Amino acid sequence: MGHLLHVELGLDHPEPEWFDQPAIGQLTIGSFHELASFDTYNRNKSYPQQVRPFGFLTIAHPTASEIGLGSPRSLVAPYEPNPTVAMSQPRWFNRHQPDTTAYRVRTRNPEQHTDTEIAVKSYRDYFDTYRRHREAKAAGTDPSSSHWRAKTRRLVEEELDSTRYGVVVTEGVGS
Repeated sequence: MGHLLHVELGLDHPEPEWFDQPAIGQLTIGSFHELASFDTYNRNKSYPQQVRPFGFLTIAHPTASEIGLGSPRSLVAPYEPNPTVAMSQPRWFNRHQPDTTAYRVRTRNPEQHTDTEIAVKSYRDYFDTYRRHREAKAAGTDPSSSHWRAKTRRLVEEELDSTRYGVVVTEGVGS
């Protein structure tokens, strides 16, 4: 059972340990159009240091408050799968203008703004945003009705009870 489901159903559940880690991802340079935006960035670099076609970059998204202050909408850095190492990289660039200023990134103190460091979204930020902006399709036929939420809660509680005793529940909502 995921943390979101527990929270939505009002069940106690500890937050994941990784909740405040940066939500960074892998960006594939999948087209020559995308590669062209790095022409200026690549100009004085040796081939191994360049952004190359079908290569990877690490991507992070600044917080809404940073974007509101004029920060880039997304930042990229050389590809690094380890979030801790990726966060310590000293040079993150505006994905849409990579020839401009290099930044450092952080998840702590998102309300502080500097010209050289940008707060990026953590998994907690995405979790909170998702909870505030629910999908209409997940609300059932009548978004103001608690019918579907109550039915889901009952089924989940039954499953939680049954898994404590080694019983597997295979019945669905329509049963």
